[in-house]
Amino acid sequence: MKATILIAEADETVRKLIRTVLENAHYDIREACDVKSCLETARTEHLDLVLLDCVSLDLGGMTTLKKLRVGYRTAEIPVLVMSAVGQYSYGFALWSNGWLVKPFRVSQLLQSVDRALNGWSFNQRSTLPPALTAAG
Repeated sequence: MKATILIAEADETVRKLIRTVLENAHYDIREACDVKSCLETARTEHLDLVLLDCVSLDLGGMTTLKKLRVGYRTAEIPVLVMSAVGQYSYGFALWSNGWLVKPFRVSQLLQSVDRALNGWSFNQRSTLPPALTAAG
């Protein structure tokens, strides 16, 4: 059975590019362009992963991520945060299952998705880069 992934990204061009890559890798894709549709899809459909843009959604990615994490139906869905360089937040690292810096290569996207789907998380301190391990 193929994994179902929600792409929560306001930029339609970016969403389409990610969708194409992931469909070619045989994933089942859902899309959301705003917080409301992201949360609604996460609450009503079985999702294996959410790819969440941390800035472009109308309420901001951190608010969306927190709502996903405290939701009864959404708390256990892995979330891979996507962001431009310089927008890294340790808070995102603590609440997410991974971090993907834009712009990214197709290979980076696929590797990050695979890791998130297979249980890798920033919360696994032994797998954190030394700089992040020292910060926490």
